[in-house]
Amino acid sequence: MMGEMETINDAMSRITAFYESLSASEKKVAEFIQGNYTKVIKMSLADVALNAGVSDATVVRFFRVLGYKRWVEFIVSLSRSVPVSSELIYEAISVTDTPGIVAEKVLNGAIHAVQATLEVLDHASMEKCIDYINNAKTTLIAAVGNSSPTAEELYYQLFRIGVNCTLMTDAYLQIMRCSLLTPDDAVLVISQSGGSQIPLRTARIAKEKGCKLIAVTGDTASPLAELADCVLVSVAQESKAEAINSRIAQYSIIYAIYVNLALRNLERSIANEQIIWDAVTNSEGL
Repeated sequence: MMGEMETINDAMSRITAFYESLSASEKKVAEFIQGNYTKVIKMSLADVALNAGVSDATVVRFFRVLGYKRWVEFIVSLSRSVPVSSELIYEAISVTDTPGIVAEKVLNGAIHAVQATLEVLDHASMEKCIDYINNAKTTLIAAVGNSSPTAEELYYQLFRIGVNCTLMTDAYLQIMRCSLLTPDDAVLVISQSGGSQIPLRTARIAKEKGCKLIAVTGDTASPLAELADCVLVSVAQESKAEAINSRIAQYSIIYAIYVNLALRNLERSIANEQIIWDAVTNSEGL
C-alpha cells in the first residue's frame, strides 16, 4: 500500500485509490471533499470536519492515511490536482473576449493565487523564517529560471533595510558561495516546483554547511521542502512554463518577509531608507 501511495502525486487521485481502505467516518470526509473540492481548498480542518459531520481527529486520520503529514500539505496537493475551472481560478479566455473581460479573468487568476497562498500560510514557518534571517550572519538568496526575478526583488528589498544578504541566480556561483557559508548563515531558496536540480544542489550544500534552510515553494512534498528547516508555500495552479500567477504568489510571500524584517529593526530600516532617499535625490543626472 505504501509503495502505491508514493507513486500517486495528487490528492484527488489518492482519495479515489484509498477510498475502500478508509473507515466509515473517514469515507464521509472523502465524499465531502470529492463533492466540494473547490470550497475545501479555502476551508480549515475544523470547517471540513463540521461540514462532513465528523470530528477533527477523523479529518487528521483521513489525510494521514493518504500519506500527508499536515493539513496544509493536503490542501496544497488538492489545489494543484483539481481540474482548472471558472470556480477555481478563472474562466477560460476566449479569442472573442473583449480586452476588459480578458483583464478581469487574468486578475481573477492572480487574486486566486494570493488567496490560496494566504489560506495555507503557516504562521510558525513565517516566524522561523524571520528569526533565521534576522539572526544570520549573512543570508544567501538563491533561485534560477522563472523564480529569479522574485529572488532579485527580495534582495533589493532586504539590503535597503540593512539585512546582510547576497543574491545568486547562476548555478555555479550558487555552489561557490554556498561552499563558503557557515552554520551562522542562512540560505533562502525559491523554487515553485521544489524539484529543480540546481536549487536542490544549492540546498543540499547549505545543509552540509549547517546553515538554516528556508524554502519558498509550491509543493510541500517536494525534495526541497523535505530538506528545509521551514517552508513557505506559494500556491498557484498553472500548467504553462512561464507561470505568472505562481510568481505573484511568491511576491506576496517575499514582501511579507521584507515587512516583517523591517519591523524587527524599525529604527535601522527607517534610517537606511532615508539615507537611500537622500542619496538618490541628491544625485545629479538621475
